[in-house]
Amino acid sequence: MGAFDNLLQPGRIGNMEVRNRIVMAPMGSNFAEADGTCGERIQAYYEARAAGGAGLLTMGVVAIAYPHGTAEPYQVGLSDDKFIPGLKGIVDRVHKHGAKIAAQLQHAGKNSVRDLAEGRELWVPSMPPAVKTDMFAALTQEELGAFISSSKGREKAGVKIRVMEQADIAQMIEWFAAAAERAQRAGFDGVELHAAHNYIIAGFLSGYYNRRDDEYGGS
Repeated sequence: MGAFDNLLQPGRIGNMEVRNRIVMAPMGSNFAEADGTCGERIQAYYEARAAGGAGLLTMGVVAIAYPHGTAEPYQVGLSDDKFIPGLKGIVDRVHKHGAKIAAQLQHAGKNSVRDLAEGRELWVPSMPPAVKTDMFAALTQEELGAFISSSKGREKAGVKIRVMEQADIAQMIEWFAAAAERAQRAGFDGVELHAAHNYIIAGFLSGYYNRRDDEYGGS
């Protein structure tokens, strides 16, 4: 018996059976069309990974409120029924090769660089403290160039911060719920909530960034 025999054995997550234990972690491909729909490029991208033998693919950073709350210039949207056909195309092509696929639902909160570029408010649980960091430091030169190019002509002066009221929180919850329902209709086998990178859920979970004094306060 080899050291990795279990890797190729079937697995189960809840009631979802997966053909093996190889999982493609969620990451932003930046392969969507300019309007957030899923064209041939991103459909072929996920099909190739399913054909490669992975048991489960996780489609990263699927924007629940597109274009609001996006962190990439060519991010996948799921805020409207118009996104379902392209997503269903991906699901069908992945399923054809025997793999399963989940959608990672995301809202970038204070890290929504597209909202920043287009002059929209950045939604936050509370006013963020000053942090000495460069959010672009992790980007390659190619990625940085692509982002700058995609944002030309859309720059707006100043940073607008929106500290979320309870009605905004209710709206955020509805966006996540509606996106999950659309993912189900598109045929996805599951969803994942993006709660890292100081995106909106991570912001609420953090006692550092969430200084609210109501029931949504951080701990």
